[in-house]
Amino acid sequence: MSNTKIGTNEKNREKIRKLALTGILCGIAIIMSFPFAGTIVLPAVSATVAFIPVIVATIMLGLKSGLMVAFVAGSASLVRSMVIPTMLAPYFLNPLVSIAPRMMIAVMVWLVFKGLMSIPLPKTFDRRPIVVAISGAIGSMTNTALVLGSIYLFHAAPLRNGEPLFANFAPPLTSTLANNDVLTAPGTWLFGIATANGGIELIVNALVTTVVILTLRNAKFAKF
Repeated sequence: MSNTKIGTNEKNREKIRKLALTGILCGIAIIMSFPFAGTIVLPAVSATVAFIPVIVATIMLGLKSGLMVAFVAGSASLVRSMVIPTMLAPYFLNPLVSIAPRMMIAVMVWLVFKGLMSIPLPKTFDRRPIVVAISGAIGSMTNTALVLGSIYLFHAAPLRNGEPLFANFAPPLTSTLANNDVLTAPGTWLFGIATANGGIELIVNALVTTVVILTLRNAKFAKF
């Protein structure tokens, strides 16, 4: 068999491997979009880990696979908001809240991972655990900032004649909070969520992402 055919077969196997792993991670992302699977309950707060498949796909398989898993994860979040009523569910019907931030997780993780891996260091120093942990933390920060930020920007900030931009799409967040006996201003309330859960989620996601990816790498599923 010629070297050309061998090279072609290897490329085809690699494409099939990536496609299969991307499909598996998409399935995991759908399952983890539901609260019983995508949340780790801690004594004082809960940490969302539903977007870890996005981080894993981006680091293991590349930006294209990461964006595919992110789109599926975001779409699953949108569908969940239709079938599981919560106080914030109406806002996740907006793709700019449910899908766009998930897509940006893949972009930010990819940029940080590639940037850190390109820094010249001695070959004896194994940077991968640190780089993966930092990438996971950045993914968590991106999710928290963009999801809560987009809820405020589109559904709370008085940017259109004193009303939110998407006031006709869902009730203003101010009204929703008042109806649920939350008297805090929307911006303060969202910032409170970010500070209360954000730090814990950052640590949990960095640790879980590192363990998952390094385990998969040792099992020859990840190549980097």
